[in-house]
Amino acid sequence: MMRVVLAGGGTAGHVNPLLAVADELVRQGSSTPGDILVIGTKEGLETRLVPEAGFTLNTIARLPFPRRINAQALLFWPRFVGAVLRSMRLLRSHSLMSWRALVAMSPRRSMWRPGRFGSPS
Repeated sequence: MMRVVLAGGGTAGHVNPLLAVADELVRQGSSTPGDILVIGTKEGLETRLVPEAGFTLNTIARLPFPRRINAQALLFWPRFVGAVLRSMRLLRSHSLMSWRALVAMSPRRSMWRPGRFGSPS
C-alpha cells in the first residue's frame, strides 16, 4: 500500500480535487483511507468535507502572510516556525512515500522543504 499526504483546503474548489485523488487511490487499491494523510486547516470547508468522505483531517494553523509591518507581522515568523514543526511531525508520523499539493492555496507549511523527508516533489 502507498502512504500518501494530500494537503489542501479553504474552498470546495480546493478540497474536492483533493478528495477526488484520495478516492481514486482507494478505488484503485493503491491506498486505504488510513494510508492517506490529509492536511488542512480548522477554518476551511475541509473540516466538513474530508471527514464526510471517510478520511481523517489533520490540521495545521491557518497563517496568512502579513501585508503590513505591524504587531501581527512580528508574530508571523515564530508562528511560521511552529506550523513548520507541526507539519514535520505529521509527515514523520505518517512514514510518507509521496506527497502532493493540489492547489496554490494549500497549507504551505506542509510543503516546506520536502526533500528533507526524502520524498519526491
